[in-house]
Amino acid sequence: ALKLGTLAALDILIKNYSDSLTAAMIDAVLDELPPLISESDMHVSQMAISFLTTLAKVYPSSLSKISGSILNELIGLVRSPLLQGGALSAMLEFFQALVVTGTSNLGYMDLLRMLTGPVYSQSTALTHKQSYYSIAKCVAALTRACPKEGPAVVGQFIQDVKNSRSTDSIRLLALLS
Repeated sequence: ALKLGTLAALDILIKNYSDSLTAAMIDAVLDELPPLISESDMHVSQMAISFLTTLAKVYPSSLSKISGSILNELIGLVRSPLLQGGALSAMLEFFQALVVTGTSNLGYMDLLRMLTGPVYSQSTALTHKQSYYSIAKCVAALTRACPKEGPAVVGQFIQDVKNSRSTDSIRLLALLS
C-alpha cells in the first residue's frame, strides 16, 4: 500500500507542482522505478507506468534517462503473459506518450524494433500467446500516435503474412497487429 500511495503522490506532484520540481528530484525518482516494474505486482507496475506517462507529458526531457533499465523492465513486462487489463492499458498510454516526445533513440522505429525484435529473431523469450497480443497492441498504440508510420508498417505486416519463409510467430504478430 505504501508503494501505491507513494506513486500516486508522485503522480499528483508532477501534475500539479511541476514548476517546483528539479531535474535532480526527478532523476532520483527514476533511479528507484525499475524494481517497481515487474510482473510480481501488476498493480504497482501499473501505477509506475502511469507515473511515467505523466512524466512523459509534463517533463519529456527527463525521458532520455529511461532508455536503460526502466525501458528494459517495460519491454520485459510487455512480453509477460500476465500483462493485461489496467496494466496493459497503462502500458499503451505510456508508449503513445513516449513516442510523441521525440526523445532520441526512443522514436517510432526504435520502439517498434524493441517490441518486435524477439519475434523476428525467433527468440525463445516469447513462449506465451498473450505476449504476441500485448506486443501487437503496443505496436497498434505506437502507430495510432504516429499515423504517418502506419502505411509502411501495415505494408510490412502484409508482406510478412504473404512470405512463405515467415515463421508462424511472425505471421501471428502480423495478423494481430
